[in-house]
Amino acid sequence: MTRAESISLSVIFRTNKYMVVYLLSVMFALLSINPVAAQKILDPRIYSGVWDRSGAFDKSDYPFFVGKAVSTCWATVEPENGKFDFSEINRKAADALRDDQYFYMQVSAGPSSPPWIYNAGVPKVRTVGSSHLEKKNKWFGYPFYLDPDYEKYYFRMLERFAENYYSMPVEQQNRLAFIQVAVGCTGDECAYKGKAVEAKYTLPKDSEKWQNFRIKVFKKYIELFQHSQGRKVPLLFNAVSPKHPKAHVYVLKNVKFGFGIKGSVLPRGYHLTKQREFIEYYRPHAIDPEVHWFSRAEMDQTWNQPYFRLNIPMNFYWSILHAIHGGLNVYDVTKSAIIKNPKLKETIPCFYLFNRYAGDIYPEKAKSALISLHLGLDASDTKRFPEDKFGKANPKNTDRMVAICKAYEKYGARMDDPEGAALGQVAQRKRQKGFNDAGWAIYPGNYERFITQIEPEKTSVGLFRIGGPLTSNSHKYSRFARAFEHESGKDRIYLDVNDKFSKNKGENGKRDQLSITVIYYDKGKGKFSIIYDALEQPEKTAAVIEKMDSKTWKEKTITISDWYFNNRGEKGADLILDSYDNEDDIFHLVEIRRM
Repeated sequence: MTRAESISLSVIFRTNKYMVVYLLSVMFALLSINPVAAQKILDPRIYSGVWDRSGAFDKSDYPFFVGKAVSTCWATVEPENGKFDFSEINRKAADALRDDQYFYMQVSAGPSSPPWIYNAGVPKVRTVGSSHLEKKNKWFGYPFYLDPDYEKYYFRMLERFAENYYSMPVEQQNRLAFIQVAVGCTGDECAYKGKAVEAKYTLPKDSEKWQNFRIKVFKKYIELFQHSQGRKVPLLFNAVSPKHPKAHVYVLKNVKFGFGIKGSVLPRGYHLTKQREFIEYYRPHAIDPEVHWFSRAEMDQTWNQPYFRLNIPMNFYWSILHAIHGGLNVYDVTKSAIIKNPKLKETIPCFYLFNRYAGDIYPEKAKSALISLHLGLDASDTKRFPEDKFGKANPKNTDRMVAICKAYEKYGARMDDPEGAALGQVAQRKRQKGFNDAGWAIYPGNYERFITQIEPEKTSVGLFRIGGPLTSNSHKYSRFARAFEHESGKDRIYLDVNDKFSKNKGENGKRDQLSITVIYYDKGKGKFSIIYDALEQPEKTAAVIEKMDSKTWKEKTITISDWYFNNRGEKGADLILDSYDNEDDIFHLVEIRRM
């Protein structure tokens, strides 16, 4: 068993939702997985970054886009029975080649199936209890997926879809990064939104019948795009985590030429319910993995919801840092977030930051490394926040979250909208109206790529809302930071640079020059120093920074060429932020870049 597979198995065993007998069957299936499964066939550095979800923007106007989404629906490509039209897909694919970009393809079915299938014998399923019931004030319904006629027509369309791709010019084919497999309703991989009116059509999301149908569709995609004589195409799936063990095992065993998942929890916000669970499951497969699992997610209309609009640049920025930490590769940006974003100019630098890190998943090849200093107060952590002191650990217990923030009040922690923190993640994105510093299963540590902090809680304190209450005009860095606290003996921040990053000294054995950038809050008139492990000196002072008490965020960048980074500093550090006096210096980010 590979390292990635063993990690995945351990995640399954940590859940309490599956019977032991089934877990044993999963284990034996995983043990039989071919080690070469899910091998990547594209270097993630060439297609990772911010993508144009609409496929409508010219790269000359928006150069941060590295790819285009080519999404369509079955009703568009087969408007009449047996008459296919792939012109929209082909045009957008040609645009990607013209713009020196990559593209991915997706053909939605389910409620996006053509109306003629119902006249051809496929039962139409009515549902109740969903906002998806109407489209342009007309009933559109869902197909009954298990009907033999539906499968016949659907698979015929997928076959023509594959034939169209392999008929493209080779240079155009080579621009395809992956295909997203879309089986059910929207990207959620359920059969229906709402409840089927007729009980005979009921297909619960986790039912064996629905999962079997999904696997049948997976098998068809693998047959068409990974077993063909032409180019092998990576495939991306949704709802194939250990929470869906049958689908999870199937794709790990059978997808041989590039495997990806939809990681929507990563870029749509931070401090959202249960994001920690996804990161702990996915990140080992995404950052310096034995076998890479790539991922994509979209910024949908979340950016336009009340919580996000409290400070658009700030929320984009921290969501993107969260996504970088989680290992997201492809970040689709919706059209409205570009053309209707009143703070687009302030948002664009975040996109370039994501582009810099999205594809650098292997430290020995990486050109940059960063750590953004952050503390999340995770109410699900009963070790850090004992129930006898803070209250019962329950995702709906907002009193517990308020009590946790009260304990960190002097560091700026608050709960602006406790009720919002108790919502499920989707509802939370839509309805939360304030900033919350505690939440349920939120990610608690720093957001990082190839730099880690040594003993963060013993050497520094986490801060929230630096400089005072957050407003629409607050600087994006002001959301979180870490600081010295002299009264508790915390006056040095120790950083460890990934050893593989350090071993790559540069081309021809010549040591690269590195730039080191430190972002700090300029409060007080004291000093701090940047120290690094140098060739001739384990703790060499690179710079002493004198503050000017401007109450603004400042950046200091230095260049070094005699770096060694062999963990010879105190506590095994490669970099140290050191106090010169009794002021509690505040830091947001440290970044290293090869020059």
